[in-house]
Amino acid sequence: MVNKKIFVFDQDGTLLWNPFYPLIYDEIIKDYNLKISRDELRNLFFEIHRKLFKMGRYRDSYDWDAVLEEVLKLFNIADRPDFMKYIRLNIEKGNVCLLQGATDLLREIKERGGKIIILTNGVAKFQIPILTSLNIREFLDIIITIDNLPKPKPYKEAFDAILEMNTKYCLDDIIIIGDHPLMDVYGAIISGFSNIIWIKREEKAIKCVGIREIYNMISEYANFYGLEIDNNAIWKFNKKILVVGKPSDLIQYLSDIFEGVPVGETCKR
Repeated sequence: MVNKKIFVFDQDGTLLWNPFYPLIYDEIIKDYNLKISRDELRNLFFEIHRKLFKMGRYRDSYDWDAVLEEVLKLFNIADRPDFMKYIRLNIEKGNVCLLQGATDLLREIKERGGKIIILTNGVAKFQIPILTSLNIREFLDIIITIDNLPKPKPYKEAFDAILEMNTKYCLDDIIIIGDHPLMDVYGAIISGFSNIIWIKREEKAIKCVGIREIYNMISEYANFYGLEIDNNAIWKFNKKILVVGKPSDLIQYLSDIFEGVPVGETCKR
């Protein structure tokens, strides 16, 4: 007898908040005496991240040591950064925190017999210490980072890892939860999952939406990363996506989800 359901969470922006702005950017500017504003440095990080991703250097694109090394080269600085020191400082200053209700949600899932997986594009050397610092590792059955994946989200290969590690489960037993329209929502759709929950932090009301309502957002992110959208898979997707503002919003839907009610039908109940 296997567990009733598997809940697959993204990490940053879904369960926790881990902002680099402003502290980490300010510390980098100070350490390397960069003649640049924090906003300009943030833009450089995004550009290098995107460049590496489009080159197929997927792990490097999410390895902040590699990204910072590329940024410093633009200033003729040859250095092998230790980005973990900035992560530690961010944790010490209280800037890394769980989103509202995250611990309660994870605890409730475990008490109901569910299985919890983290599926993140982040690298283990940063992500696991963060999870440990927030005291939620005890709830996690599996942590899948980009280190374990042939390709990151939104590629199907990332989501296939879930099924490969849980062969006794079917697609309907698995709930995908994430904050990114492209990486999480679109990635889940093209990988055949239909129980999808979108954590949209600015959303005040809980609602269910169709794919047409977020297609433009997916398209914009795909353009940013230089990806071609699988329109055939998108327009075949005829389910609803549950949209919530924070993890605590999900607790009220757990009974339905464990009873087998499709996530996209919960707003009708």
